[in-house]
Amino acid sequence: MGIERRKDERKNFLMDKFKGSFFIQADDQSYEVSYVQDVSISGIGLDIKDVSYEPGHKIDLIFEVDGLRISIAATVRWADQYNHDQQNLCRVGLEFDQGQGDMTLLFFMALREYLDSFDAERVA
Repeated sequence: MGIERRKDERKNFLMDKFKGSFFIQADDQSYEVSYVQDVSISGIGLDIKDVSYEPGHKIDLIFEVDGLRISIAATVRWADQYNHDQQNLCRVGLEFDQGQGDMTLLFFMALREYLDSFDAERVA
């Protein structure tokens, strides 16, 4: 197991409740995200079908729900290829590029209802 390098807390993404779409755009191609693992204010872990990326690759992550569309520039930090149900998948960790503070905050807040325990009551 590698050294944990994330600086921000990750929240599990409740994909079964999600009604929108995620897309990756890179190299003049667009791919729908198959599954979102987790989200933080500085990055996201997700699965993409039939494509693979190397660490350092620059992409745009696009999020659409209820007429809202947010695009965030990101860099692939790690990638693992695997097969599931005869599908070629790539699990990637994306770090949002610096200088997009307001956009990444808007993105994170737009997803809050789909994040595990984001609005959970605090126990005294």
